[in-house]
Amino acid sequence: MRLTPRHALAPVYHNRGGVRVLQNDIRGAIADYTSAIEIDPRLLVAYLSRGNARYHNRDPMALADYWHALKVDPGLAAAEIIRMLVNDLTTTSKRC
Repeated sequence: MRLTPRHALAPVYHNRGGVRVLQNDIRGAIADYTSAIEIDPRLLVAYLSRGNARYHNRDPMALADYWHALKVDPGLAAAEIIRMLVNDLTTTSKRC
């Protein structure tokens, strides 16, 4: 018997993917983001998170995830991609 409805599990997989990124388990994170997308194909943050994990893993499929997120919600996806880039640039400049 499943206590949690299947559609409610998408954010759970997304959140676990975030934890896996922090643990430097990029493959596990990508698998969790993929599970979240399979459950809810309109979960914009899962595409962005998987794209970001793939980007940092030098996987060319990152671009496909970013493009898909832009198709789901162009404005929100663009704002989030810009936020991630600014955060990445800020973090990189602090290391130099």
